[in-house]
Amino acid sequence: QTQTYTVYRQMKRYNVPFVSFINKMDRMGADADKTLTQMRRNLGVNAAYLYFPIGAHHDFEGIVDVLGERAVYFEGESGENVVFRDVPTPLEGQIIGRE
Repeated sequence: QTQTYTVYRQMKRYNVPFVSFINKMDRMGADADKTLTQMRRNLGVNAAYLYFPIGAHHDFEGIVDVLGERAVYFEGESGENVVFRDVPTPLEGQIIGRE
């Protein structure tokens, strides 16, 4: 994304710290791992997840809070009910082992 690169160059020039968000994980083709890899490769940043998605596209269920070591789900017709649960067993090892 051209605007992303322009803004990043300015932040780097003036030593401004930043946080990036990967959104729209419920959309077709969503791939958080690919996005993180592109940030590392194209921007040369040491990017890491604070939250990572549970599923993507039609299978998107919620997020894992890496620091809080819990899963967060948005339930209800419009996701208005925030529910905290244990991290799903298949994802437990990824909290620490995720790149």
